[in-house]
Amino acid sequence: MTVSFKSVHDMLVQRVSRLDCAFDRHFLSIENKKNIDKFAFQEGLISAMWQSWGTFCKDLLFGSIRGGETIHGQHITIPQYSNLTDCELFYVAKVLSSNQNLTQIKSAKPQNELTWGDVDKLGAIFTALNTPNAQNISIAVASSVLIKDLQSVRNANAHITPHTISTLNLAKVRYSNTKFRHPSDTMFWVEPQSNDFLWKSWVDEIKLISGIMIE
Repeated sequence: MTVSFKSVHDMLVQRVSRLDCAFDRHFLSIENKKNIDKFAFQEGLISAMWQSWGTFCKDLLFGSIRGGETIHGQHITIPQYSNLTDCELFYVAKVLSSNQNLTQIKSAKPQNELTWGDVDKLGAIFTALNTPNAQNISIAVASSVLIKDLQSVRNANAHITPHTISTLNLAKVRYSNTKFRHPSDTMFWVEPQSNDFLWKSWVDEIKLISGIMIE
């Protein structure tokens, strides 16, 4: 069945918009929350945002391989890979994301799925597969800066270690108001171009870049 890239994008925008509304509610009531409740909620928002972006990227990639339609009506498919199982496509994506040559097709375990939202790896996969929309995807994801920081923040929330905290500290130079007690507090950093919370900038960049990716 042909995957409508518009439908995949619409679903992403709906998810992100709902999360953004939840952020607004959280911000308005934050003074009345205990730190443990605040940090847990913020971590949940960031994780959900990252998962929504990753799901979109995965659906777009699989649609580009098995049969997809851009918003301009262009039909995209890669016949030599279109009949592969999900686990076989996991393997293909994993190999290509590492800039390795694909010499054979194997099945990867579901727990070894690629980090689909990683913009550096995503462009490499589309380029290696040479999908008709590869150039458009590569240009779109290469322009991302904020989504990379979203990934770093999500990782720091999931794995609080000296390394992940060091990564956040290195990112401080791109923002203002960068104090944080917990990695999730980074959502309240201020992005200088928009002069708005980093969370809002994540929302805007995801919507902008995803809209370009489906053309």
